[in-house]
This record gives sequence, C-alpha cells and structure tokens, in this order.
Amino acid sequence: MRRNIVAGNWKSNKTFSDADELITDIAEALREFDTTDVDVVVCPPFPYLELVGDAAEDVEFFVGAQNVSKFDDGAYTGEVSAKMLQSMNMDYCIVGHSERRKYFFETNQDVAQKVDKLLEVEITPIVCVGEQLEDREADKHFDVIRSQVVEGLFHLNEEQIQKVVIAYEPVWAIGTGKTATK
Repeated sequence: MRRNIVAGNWKSNKTFSDADELITDIAEALREFDTTDVDVVVCPPFPYLELVGDAAEDVEFFVGAQNVSKFDDGAYTGEVSAKMLQSMNMDYCIVGHSERRKYFFETNQDVAQKVDKLLEVEITPIVCVGEQLEDREADKHFDVIRSQVVEGLFHLNEEQIQKVVIAYEPVWAIGTGKTATK
C-alpha cells in the first residue's frame, strides 16, 4: 500500500526573504511532526527550489516543482525541463494543476507529455484532477475526472502508473469554504 502524501505549494507568491522565512518555519514545524506514516512534499516556485532543497537536507520532507515543460532541453524560453529538475534532485513535480489548465490552457494531452518527461528522469508526477462547480452541479464531475485520468495517464504501462500520484483537487472547493467529502 502506498504511503499517505501531504503536498503543498505556495503558487506564485513570496519574495526571496519571505520564502526563506516560510521554509524555516515549515522546517521547524516538521521537526516536531511525526512523518512515520506520511511523506511531506513542499513545492515552491522555481526560484526557491534550491532554498527549499537545502532545508530538506536537515528535515525529513521532499521537494517538488510546481510545473515542468512538456519539451526537452532546447530553445523554449521560460520553460524548465525535466532534466533541469532532475539535476536539482527534485523528488516530485505537480502537473495538471487547475490553474495551469485554466490560465495556461493546458490540456490532458499536455499533462500526458509532462508525465512522460518526468518518468523518464525518475521524478514522481503529482497529477491533479478535478472538476469545476458547474461540472459537479450538472452531475458531470465523474466524466470530467475520467477524461483527465484516461487522457493523461492511460498511455502508461502498469509499472509506470505505479510511479504516479493522482491528486483529486475539486476546483469548486478551493478558497470557497466548501469542502469535498471522501
């Protein structure tokens, strides 16, 4: 059975000094936290990956990136390749986040390509799936999630799929005060 995972990111927030203070606070809190049954993953913005990685050396938690390019190294200004993340010893990487799908128009096919790139370099993809409120209210939520999973992951073989984390992220519950049940 797979271990429980608690992963969080602070999106596109924090200055360097704010990030340094936050990761210091997180590391101090984790020193008191029993991680016997849970893997804690901290996913900061790209500029702070090394800062968080340094803190992870002293405290037991994993470091992940918030995104990865669907392309290999090359002339893709602003992109960060899976090989770059591998060279920084990333353990995890978030793909398919609702904000990436909404604001950057990422498709299930984009997610599939990113998953492939991460698996090639042995970084665990955290694949976000979830529905909008209107999908839930129209009783289409299972169709939306099924589509995200099938189109994003069903090209993988059994060994590969076992290396993927699927994170259910009901978009309608983010910052609304509404919570999803089990």
